Amino acid sequence: MFENSILTKQSIETILATARRNLETDGGVCSVLFVQLASGQREARLVTLPATSEEKRTYFAALGRALRQEGKLIQEAVLVSEGWFVRTNEAPDAFKTPPSQHPLRQEAITVIGRNASGTRVSSVVQPFTRDGENKPIWCQPIFASYNEASDKGYQLCGLIDNLFPLF
Repeated sequence: MFENSILTKQSIETILATARRNLETDGGVCSVLFVQLASGQREARLVTLPATSEEKRTYFAALGRALRQEGKLIQEAVLVSEGWFVRTNEAPDAFKTPPSQHPLRQEAITVIGRNASGTRVSSVVQPFTRDGENKPIWCQPIFASYNEASDKGYQLCGLIDNLFPLF
């Protein structure tokens, strides 16, 4: 693990604070991928998320291959994005409908990260509502985990799993 890991609470909270400011200022959050490379360098890339889940998985797999072809070995990755979620305890049918179309959906900023071996993960879901002027009203995070051990290795963390090659 890196001394200056991007999976730490400090790194994740810095990313989240910037995303909150962007939402307050610009009305939205651009999806950004942060990577910690084996060389010790860090990179941040704006990512354009395709419409479907399959297209998103393909996009991230291609991005991971492109980085490896450039000789860049990803050791850690963190993705910040704005989207929708549905609380499964409030909506038993949550998995039958995409969150963006579910009647009980809520807006949130999500920050999710993992290391290359899948043994360390970070994840934060920061919900918000909007006032009459469309400004965000921040709710308590419904989930916040920082640089935690993953008991099973390669625990699913979402789209960023597709960045890493399968061994």
